[in-house]
Amino acid sequence: MINNYYLAFDSGTQVNQRTDDPYSPSTAPETDSLYYVRNSENDASSQVGAYTVLDNAIQEAEAHKHEGYMVYDSAGIIVYTPNLND
Repeated sequence: MINNYYLAFDSGTQVNQRTDDPYSPSTAPETDSLYYVRNSENDASSQVGAYTVLDNAIQEAEAHKHEGYMVYDSAGIIVYTPNLND
């Protein structure tokens, strides 16, 4: 073990596997972009979070839905609007 990496060799090709990987499949980033939880696309001061995992951004928006928060992608497009009737 070198610096928390396990080194293995397969057919002469080095393969690095991190032995203490903090990500499980449910928390690994879905994309390289961020999802922003805000009141409006242009109001960065209203932002309560920025997430790489869409489900985490949705949970944050749900927690603040009665305050008007939605999830925006990095292009400023609304990707999730909580249902206020729930």
